[in-house]
Amino acid sequence: QKDRSQFLGELDRILRRALKSVTPD
Repeated sequence: QKDRSQFLGELDRILRRALKSVTPD
C-alpha cells in the first residue's frame, strides 16, 4: 500500500506540473 500511495503522489505531481505548463497563470 505504501508504494501505491507514493506512486499516486508522484503521478499527482507530474499531472500538476503538466497542467501548469499547459495553462500558465
